Amino acid sequence: MKISVFGMGYVGCVTAAALSRRDNYVVGVDVNQQKVQTINRGEAPVLEKGLAELVAESVRAGRMRATANGAAAVVETDLSLRMAVSIIGIYLARSRRSARESSGKMVIMSSRSEVRCCRVQLKVC
Repeated sequence: MKISVFGMGYVGCVTAAALSRRDNYVVGVDVNQQKVQTINRGEAPVLEKGLAELVAESVRAGRMRATANGAAAVVETDLSLRMAVSIIGIYLARSRRSARESSGKMVIMSSRSEVRCCRVQLKVC
């Protein structure tokens, strides 16, 4: 599957690398150009045990890359995962979907969401 993951911080980069390890093609999206360049060199932008090796392997195998162009990433992938810092970020991410994105599938995840947040999101969407 082709998947775009928005936000290459601790949650997003680990998620992207794990998905690419399962033979998915993953495009990581971040507004921070330094993170994008770091990933495309096959290096991890955050410290997490085993992540550096996993990113290096995935980039080398052509299963993972990064970009700052979110619109292009959404167009070339089947599923978009958005990493949000809080419940407010989840609502903002959902409300900022472009017309082009609205025809695809999007999952928004956060490491700091309240309990039952996913159930609420599923009902709202």
